[in-house]
Amino acid sequence: MKAAVQLKTILKKHQSKALIIGCSKDIHFSILAKLLPGYRFKTIYLDSMTIGVNKKDIIHTFIYNQLDKWITPLDFLKENVLERTKIKKDKIIVIPYCIELDRFQNINETKESIRADLNIPQDAFLIGIIGRFEPGKGQHLLIEALRILKEKGIEAHALLAGENTHHVPDLLKNAKDYGLEKQVHLTGYIKEVQRMYKALDIYAMASCAETFGMVTVEAMAAGIPIIGAKAGGTAYLIKENNTGLFFQNENAEDLADKIVILKENPELAKKLAAAAQTYVKENHSHKLMYERIISLI
Repeated sequence: MKAAVQLKTILKKHQSKALIIGCSKDIHFSILAKLLPGYRFKTIYLDSMTIGVNKKDIIHTFIYNQLDKWITPLDFLKENVLERTKIKKDKIIVIPYCIELDRFQNINETKESIRADLNIPQDAFLIGIIGRFEPGKGQHLLIEALRILKEKGIEAHALLAGENTHHVPDLLKNAKDYGLEKQVHLTGYIKEVQRMYKALDIYAMASCAETFGMVTVEAMAAGIPIIGAKAGGTAYLIKENNTGLFFQNENAEDLADKIVILKENPELAKKLAAAAQTYVKENHSHKLMYERIISLI
């Protein structure tokens, strides 16, 4: 109750018209603040996760229906909310998550200088994954795909960038066991992540269950052809043979096959990357998201 009173006091002081809630744990006290007498404001919940269990009980139903809007970035997530809750359908709106396009399209550095900085050969065919090191992100699948390519006499490199975790030693061991130490390049957390995309030839969205996948949108904006696992939100962000290619979820052999397709067909790679950039410009500019949310408020 104390937190709800403090929240309402702050919103009244600043004459805020709406409260955007970004964490499910904050919904309850935010709604309590809204229901307290006095200053009125709208509550908008911004969510990008799937709901794993039913939340159709009386308490959740009451709380969720006090929200003015529930924003979700993809249609399949909207269907998930409708399936798992009893929130009124007209309260849910799909607004794709967006990024500042300029950050990924106006990089002053060259691919050559970035690769030199990362100690990656200039002539390497480089596939990247950017994100926290964990099994669900699929870094191990890309290393496995490189092993398959090596057995076929095809050399490719992997750039894996993200926050270091206990999964890193396993990845390094896999690379060593496959004789890929010189082909697998790991970096720690990179603040200016946009630099990483410019160093790549392909982006592999190998996560087995990504609900949205902001990195997919970032790679599209950067003009990098994408090969994505046909799972989760990735299956809805990519249009097959238009803005990218799919590989069978958790199938390293199929990932390797798709890498070969783009490696041997640079014109196709350029076509997919160009179409993806256009798609992002039309659907995922932060200016569009700003305008849509302001219109709700």
